[in-house]
Amino acid sequence: MLASGKGLACWQPRPQHSIEDGEGVMPGDVGMFSVQEGFQKIFNIWDDEDSLRKTAAAQGYEVPYNTPTKGVNITRREYSAGYTVVQGTTSETNYEADSQNVTGFQFRHLKRHPKGGVLAITSTAVSEKLAVSVQRLLYDHILQHAELLYRHAIASHNILDNEGLYIVTGCIKSASWALAGFSDPMVPPEDKLLLVRRRSGSRTGSSGDPQYVWIKRGTADGYSGTGEVSDSRDQCLFLRGYKLDLLQPLRLRVRGTKLSV
Repeated sequence: MLASGKGLACWQPRPQHSIEDGEGVMPGDVGMFSVQEGFQKIFNIWDDEDSLRKTAAAQGYEVPYNTPTKGVNITRREYSAGYTVVQGTTSETNYEADSQNVTGFQFRHLKRHPKGGVLAITSTAVSEKLAVSVQRLLYDHILQHAELLYRHAIASHNILDNEGLYIVTGCIKSASWALAGFSDPMVPPEDKLLLVRRRSGSRTGSSGDPQYVWIKRGTADGYSGTGEVSDSRDQCLFLRGYKLDLLQPLRLRVRGTKLSV
């Protein structure tokens, strides 16, 4: 999925923190990322400015801590329902007659690709990102306060010694999704994937969005899901941002004086 150029693909699009607000991942979020578990938020650069100031004061910062000016996030439609992002397969989207309502998707493995993945856009996906000028300010801010950000993160979360922090500058989110991946070649007749929209009384998820299920997955792993808040796009498909890693001596020094905030 990296070939799409949209950022880090999330195998687990569901938010790892509270999803009751219907927002999910937001620009400025700081946390941990893995392909399998997605993004796990620890704090937000702007929303948690007061807490960051307390950590800075506790660490004896000589100058007051201030976050860069945020401005307004840029939001736009990135994908329409029915679009697909694929690697190693063909794709076909099926629609209702005389309608743009998507009824399902079909994928077939390409023999020359031993592994690959597919993402079916089952509802409109939008991108939300910081303005370029704000991204540059944030980059300088991270360089200036790298140790503080790391201290603040480990004060409230168990971060592994070799784990870095991800600072989100942009993301692509939707209300529903379906994806599948394979790490070994799929051999006919198990080389087809078929995703369909439910047509029974349970055709929609808890948020009211259409729900899609894999009825054929070949030898691939396939998942699908929807948000839990009506009319929300809190399921994160792709992430963009910065990764903060500290050199081992500095990491050990910070951990040797861990705070409780």
